[in-house]
Amino acid sequence: VTTINIPFFVAGIVDGIVQWQGYATQSIGVGGIKVQIDGITDSTYHQTLITFSDGSFNFIGIPPGEYTAAIDPQHLRLLKASSTPTKRQFIVQPTQDGDFIQGVNFDLMKLENSAPTGPTSTGPTSHIPR
Repeated sequence: VTTINIPFFVAGIVDGIVQWQGYATQSIGVGGIKVQIDGITDSTYHQTLITFSDGSFNFIGIPPGEYTAAIDPQHLRLLKASSTPTKRQFIVQPTQDGDFIQGVNFDLMKLENSAPTGPTSTGPTSHIPR
């Protein structure tokens, strides 16, 4: 009998929403926005996600590690918009059932109407063990 050691990890899920701010005093989800996820722990890791029609996004299968998420800068230039915050940092923990990162949210504002003002009150990201 031969023993073969196979490295194994349970991947995580990250989700959030991208919304326009300042339309009739309400937020509106924005579909088709590119969200980039880049690894800090593993600098070769890069994924680009596209938001659903309601502005939400999720990615299943992200390995444990530390990451940043940001709206694609070229996409922001095309939209003539800014993103608040400009980047969100999060950690996927190596848990038995996989980590669930919620609240990786971004607010978009048209540059003609207002300048970027810093982080919004979207709250911190949260980890929900699965």
